[in-house]
Amino acid sequence: MYLDKNIFRKALELLHNVVTTPMPSINTIAVEAIKKYILVSLIQNRLANACLLTTLYATDQDGEIHATINQKDGMVRFLEDSEQYKNSEMIERIDS
Repeated sequence: MYLDKNIFRKALELLHNVVTTPMPSINTIAVEAIKKYILVSLIQNRLANACLLTTLYATDQDGEIHATINQKDGMVRFLEDSEQYKNSEMIERIDS
């Protein structure tokens, strides 16, 4: 599904207008606008981060990526490299 970042930017602008409008007391409209402002802000920031970090992967010395994919939601979870780099062979390899 393609989501246009400009839509969220415009939504944030409009919700910001509602949230910052002077009012004698906080009403239901203001509370709902604040909730939506926070939600849209989180979505927009996640989209921006996803666009910036889509090709960055952590690899080990052999160029392998250690990760699991949750088949239910398609989320990728990167794992720590199982190699501890504590043996003499690895120290020699790093030194060279």
